[in-house]
Amino acid sequence: MGTFSKKTIKSICFVVLMCFLTFSFTGCAMDPNASNTEKGAATGAGAGALAGALWGLSTGKTDNVVKGAFVGALVGGAVGALAGWVVDYKSRQVADYRQTKTRTGYKPTQGEWVRVSSLNTSQKEIDPGKSINFNGEYVVMTPEDKEIEVKEVRTLMIQDPETKEFVPKSDEGTITMKPGTRQFDSNIPIPANAQPGNYKFALKVAHQDKEAQQEVPFSVVTKQGKLIVIIGEPVFAMK
Repeated sequence: MGTFSKKTIKSICFVVLMCFLTFSFTGCAMDPNASNTEKGAATGAGAGALAGALWGLSTGKTDNVVKGAFVGALVGGAVGALAGWVVDYKSRQVADYRQTKTRTGYKPTQGEWVRVSSLNTSQKEIDPGKSINFNGEYVVMTPEDKEIEVKEVRTLMIQDPETKEFVPKSDEGTITMKPGTRQFDSNIPIPANAQPGNYKFALKVAHQDKEAQQEVPFSVVTKQGKLIVIIGEPVFAMK
């Protein structure tokens, strides 16, 4: 890495400090009535800006410090905004051990057996301020028909507009159930100020060392039906 002049180092320190103060402290000092989405976006932007600026510093180029901070703030803000999202989830048994064994052909010699049979949503595109619903079934079978502990992991993911990778926010819980088939339903209210873009919802079910997962994509769109642009790149358009 090249050597920075004293003047350049002072400028870099100023940019990094301002990134942290402007975005991170905004998350703490903003309107107390602000939503969790707004607070999460501000905090995420601060962390992203700082990380981006430090990346720019590592390249040895002054211009990359400012560019990294800007891009990091945008990406960090989008990811941090997931802090305001709430996943309402519930599951219930719809088929017992004997019924599930008959339907699936499961044999006790197979040991622990976990499957997410389905995960569906009737809405592929959703406006901010509305709710999206997901439902499906999963199966957990064991050699013996007795109560077991099963972990259910609900994951909401937002696509990073720069890397195109999906960044997750997970919520999990452990339930006590009898082996068999369970049906689940999930409702997610989309915050009114949600970041437009591509998302995924996933359900993972785990018992001992066995686990299974399914995911389904959806998009948050603008009510105007215009082309949505995130950091200069079109993500999708309304039909």
